[in-house]
Amino acid sequence: MCLARALRVLCILMLIGIGIMAQADGSLPDAAAFARQLAAAKPGSTVTLPAGVVSGSLTVPAGVRLQGAGYAKTIIDASESEVGITIAGGNGGGLADLTVRGARKTNIQVKNTKGMLISRVRTTGSLNGLNVNNATDARIENVLADNNRYGIVLDNGQHNVVVNCSLVRNASIGLSLPSGTRAVVFNNVIVESATGIYIGDACKGLTLDYNLHFSLYLGKLADQLARPRIGDWQTLSGCDAHSVQFPLTMKDAKNGDFHPTSVLDWALNRPTTVGWGIKELAGVKAPTTDLDGVKHAAAPAVGVYESTATAPRPADGQLDITTDTGIKSAGVFTKEGRLVCYLFHNLPLRKGRYPFWLPARTFEGQPIAAGTYEVRLAESNLQWEYLGRIGHTGRDANASKMATLSGYKVQFDEHGHLLVGQGWSENDTTLRAYDMKTGDWV
Repeated sequence: MCLARALRVLCILMLIGIGIMAQADGSLPDAAAFARQLAAAKPGSTVTLPAGVVSGSLTVPAGVRLQGAGYAKTIIDASESEVGITIAGGNGGGLADLTVRGARKTNIQVKNTKGMLISRVRTTGSLNGLNVNNATDARIENVLADNNRYGIVLDNGQHNVVVNCSLVRNASIGLSLPSGTRAVVFNNVIVESATGIYIGDACKGLTLDYNLHFSLYLGKLADQLARPRIGDWQTLSGCDAHSVQFPLTMKDAKNGDFHPTSVLDWALNRPTTVGWGIKELAGVKAPTTDLDGVKHAAAPAVGVYESTATAPRPADGQLDITTDTGIKSAGVFTKEGRLVCYLFHNLPLRKGRYPFWLPARTFEGQPIAAGTYEVRLAESNLQWEYLGRIGHTGRDANASKMATLSGYKVQFDEHGHLLVGQGWSENDTTLRAYDMKTGDWV
């Protein structure tokens, strides 16, 4: 091989990957040393970081990919910096397999990128875990955002994706979507925040579904009251039709181990996060493996971890769900039709056969006496369309600030009449009676 050709081959190899090595004593150089090597990287190249802790902040050049040794192995300690990692401009590039922690303002700041990928990353202990601004075709997958004030913020931009992420214990908001166009958000766990998800007026064309929620308030639209229940949130937002709301127990969340350990109380072989995800939504495919590299099941788990569970005893019976659409409920009843307890209520279970385990106590907490009982299943695809308020006899108020109808306050009587209830309201809204023929209220 001639010298000129050898030099060309060497240059190509340098552009494909730049490795940052540990020092002779096994320790890692500080962020300033990494920053110098990063600055030399060219668009399309990958810069690799070894296992260890790096103190300081880093700027990833446009189009460059920064790759660690694993999210639990390569740690960027940004506790003395305003921003941990900054990515601005360029096509492609991104982050993978590392943790950023403790920045005073933002752990990971992304601006004005196109086609960027952030994968298998943990961001923890900052005001903003991950802030993506004015990006196009950004993909955020298998990201664990925990113990920040805001977990992930997706602002402006278009066609961005948040999939199979876990947003846990973020003090204010788990996922904030103040603006942007045609974002796709699915297969995520959003739990233990003051507000799980926020959607601003300038967020247009959002696809949001197949998530697991459990926060003080599940979701909030701009200028609306926050909603604590998934039924109300679905009616108000038009999103999350196939999502669920469950408490989630994790292995050791206090010390940073967020692997799910809870199972459904009626399905002792099924972890709380398993079976609620989907392989593809709105033309976007979910990742095939989780944060640990474990392959996802046919119906992916939500969040960053796939998991399994072994039931402590054989199932007590099986239920057959006949359709993928709508919601399903099941309960235990006496032969006379009196409710003993629910197995589950309003779940978007898919068509199939499901083993179930009977509870030991009634819905009132009393032991269930020996006897003969029936398990009854109901499947429904009733949909709400909110049109507006009627019978308002209180003070005038901006309709955008009014609480919409709550599905849990509605029921049919024995004659098929639809009864609507509205509780006490701070803005003096009342509902007396409404004549649908004349349009008058009394």
